[in-house]
Amino acid sequence: MFEMLLPIFWLDADSSFTLAKEGWRLFFAHLVHLNFYHALLNISGLWLCFALCPEIFNRFLPFKVFVLALGISLCLWWLSPEMMPYAGFSAVLYGLFVLGLLPKAYKQDKEALFALVCLVAWMLWQLLVAPLDAEEQLIGGEVASVAHLYGCVLALILLFFSWTEKKLWRIMRG
Repeated sequence: MFEMLLPIFWLDADSSFTLAKEGWRLFFAHLVHLNFYHALLNISGLWLCFALCPEIFNRFLPFKVFVLALGISLCLWWLSPEMMPYAGFSAVLYGLFVLGLLPKAYKQDKEALFALVCLVAWMLWQLLVAPLDAEEQLIGGEVASVAHLYGCVLALILLFFSWTEKKLWRIMRG
C-alpha cells in the first residue's frame, strides 16, 4: 500500500547494473528503500544515532554521509557484486554509529561502549549466523549484512585518518 503512495521508497532491482550507465546509484541507492517499513527503520535508526551521538551531527555530517555511502557502494560493487543493486541507509547508519560511539567509548563512556558492543554483536550475528526472517519480511528483501560490515570498517578508516591528522598537527605545532 505505502509503496504505491511513496515510490521513492522502492528500488527497481535491475540486475544489469553498470557503473557507466547507473553510477548515480553508488550514492543515491542509500536514500532509496525497499518499502515504507524499511525507510521507517532507517529513520528510527537515524534518530537513535542522534540521541546517542549528537556531536557527529555537525557541519561535517554531509561529508561523512557522502564518504560512507560512496565507499560502501564501491565496496559492494568490487567485493560483493551479488549484493548490487543495493538499497537502504542502514550501512551508512552503522558507520555513523561507529563514528559517534567509538571515540566516546575510548574516553571511558560506559553507555557508548555498551551501545557499540551491542551494535557490533548484532552486525556479527547477522553476518555470521543469519538475519532474522521477520526482519527480512518486514523490509521486503534481503538484509545486506556485508554492507553493514563495510560501513563499520569505513568508519574505522575515517576515524584513523582523523586521529592521525590531529596528531600530525600537534607534532607540527609542537
